[in-house]
Amino acid sequence: IVKIAPNPDAENEAVQAKREKEEKTAADRRIEITTDIVAVATALQAIILIITVCVMIRTASQQLRAYISLAGDKPFVIETNNGLRVILKIKNVGKTPAFKLDHWVGTDILPFPLSQALPTGNLTNRNLYLPPGESMQLICEWPTKAYRQNNLLNWDGIGEGALRFYIWGEVRYQDAFHKTRYVKFRFTHRAHTESDLDYCEEGNEAN
Repeated sequence: IVKIAPNPDAENEAVQAKREKEEKTAADRRIEITTDIVAVATALQAIILIITVCVMIRTASQQLRAYISLAGDKPFVIETNNGLRVILKIKNVGKTPAFKLDHWVGTDILPFPLSQALPTGNLTNRNLYLPPGESMQLICEWPTKAYRQNNLLNWDGIGEGALRFYIWGEVRYQDAFHKTRYVKFRFTHRAHTESDLDYCEEGNEAN
């Protein structure tokens, strides 16, 4: 009987080859994980960059856009022989021009508080240009002389059956970033008062 003893060198080579294979597999796995981490980090950096740019653009548009304010230009209300004349002032308080500026205005003597929806008017299609810091006037007139002379209206705005003179409307314009903006307004005026124009709780908004 011939007994063949195992070759120590062959066993060592097998063990070494197995170890090298395991080490190579582990190294390849580490490379894959590292590559995945780098890819995720790159994607996150790209997303953060996009978000940062969007925030910067939005901040710039908010800081540099046109802002239209609308209020009474003293004297707000002038009583004439024919009725009431209301002077409103549109002003660009922003840092860039307002383009394609247009408006509509409604006036009426109505119950206070309102018991009906106010109608919407039509734009004038004037497409005006208003530089920053500049203003323009809107003049509205309402013939109230006949009502006052006949003493038919209680439009002091107090008590049962009270009425008020309403001025409402909308200003639309385009800012330097080509976005359409609007300012909706609603005021009232009480007869024989020093308050001139009062802001309504509803009907005043802007974007």
